[in-house]
Amino acid sequence: KSLKKAMNTKRYKLLTSWLSGSGIYKEIEAQGDADRIRDYYLDRGYIQVQVDGPEIEILEGGKWMRVHFNVIEGGEFKVQDIDFKNNDLFTTDEIRKRIKIQRDMLFSRKMLREDLSAIIDMYGEKGYAFANVIPDIRPDEASRKVDITFVIEKGEKIKIRRINIGGNEKTRDKVIRREIRLDELDYLNTSALKRSFQRMNNLNYFENIEIVPEKISKDTVDLNVRVKEKPTGAFSM
Repeated sequence: KSLKKAMNTKRYKLLTSWLSGSGIYKEIEAQGDADRIRDYYLDRGYIQVQVDGPEIEILEGGKWMRVHFNVIEGGEFKVQDIDFKNNDLFTTDEIRKRIKIQRDMLFSRKMLREDLSAIIDMYGEKGYAFANVIPDIRPDEASRKVDITFVIEKGEKIKIRRINIGGNEKTRDKVIRREIRLDELDYLNTSALKRSFQRMNNLNYFENIEIVPEKISKDTVDLNVRVKEKPTGAFSM
């Protein structure tokens, strides 16, 4: 029941499927369901899970079909040790406070991804906008424990050369610039970049907003801000 809830492919129901479209077999969705089942297990400690399928069985001369997924669960793995490599900007304790994965917890790939983003944000706040973190995961079959090492590649500290604004026909540049929490010659702070996007979005002037760093050299970028304005007189409630 839990696995079926995680899937997009659903059983046909006479009273509701004609309206919602559920219960009609879609090959792409069914193939994606194998990944959704795998993700469900990976988020609950089953790091060796294997999922094959979908396999189709035709019933009643083609009126119905049964969809099979073959699952080998493996065992649950808990986190034994967490370490960091190349963390010369922050101490181990500082990084540990920002991540969710802790010792003796069930391994969760979803939580691991969130922790990778959290560490990258820490470096981004210091101007290392293109920092990368690679997880080194080492399972031990005997103890059903896993060791995780976060390998940090901070890259170069990035400075903003120029902020370019485009796509605004009615809105003045200065209206957009005052919402951007960064200036030319500042280091590129990724948290300030997110706040800038939120502040521009809160103006409710634009259908679409893009803030894209364009690399000029190994330590310099131009910040290209592109907007698409809403039609004049449009409002939302």
